Amino acid sequence: MVRAPRSLKGLTIVNGSIEIGEQSGDQPTSAHDEMDTDTEEEQTGVRGKTTMAHIWAMGADSEKILIEVDEFGVPCTKNAATFASFLGVIAKNGVYVPLNIPTWRHDDFTPYKLKCLKLLEEKFEFPHTENTVDWILKNLNKRWRDWKGSLKATYYIPKGKQRVLSKPPKSVLEEQWPGLVRQWYDPRKEELAQINKINARKQNNAHTCGRKSFARIRNEM
Repeated sequence: MVRAPRSLKGLTIVNGSIEIGEQSGDQPTSAHDEMDTDTEEEQTGVRGKTTMAHIWAMGADSEKILIEVDEFGVPCTKNAATFASFLGVIAKNGVYVPLNIPTWRHDDFTPYKLKCLKLLEEKFEFPHTENTVDWILKNLNKRWRDWKGSLKATYYIPKGKQRVLSKPPKSVLEEQWPGLVRQWYDPRKEELAQINKINARKQNNAHTCGRKSFARIRNEM
């Protein structure tokens, strides 16, 4: 028996359509209620904010951006960089990827994963295969965790929980801020954070190819 990837927990792919599996639950906020992407994105690089405004502006009559994938289901052409950048924008949008849900594998995340995939379907043409959907969700997961790490590095104050709670940043939905801060000050989470920090220092193979992924390089070679 072949098990589906953990990132697809609660989701099924039927005839090229991505659906919620056996779970039930209300759909999260609709797309037109999304956060203002011009104020939501905060990056500290010299390029400034990354909002992908031209992607958000694409309507139902716009031509979708074609995303080609390799034999592993990974985007491998120039458009892959645009696709990946938009995933990074979504990962920082609390309407699509909430900060107050503790882990990516939590059952409460299932309808939000579906919402992200439906948004991508409106703007990109990509294969709805298990490998590609798994890659998308893993990419979103990593970017969401990186975003949470960036927020903690900027706003966390040791033994200053109440002070941190009182000043939610504009880049975060205010109602999600308390849940995120509680995670930071949970003793179990703090212990896990220290373990993860030590493990991160052991990583020796850094990606040094800029926005060009290994999949694109392999495809070009």
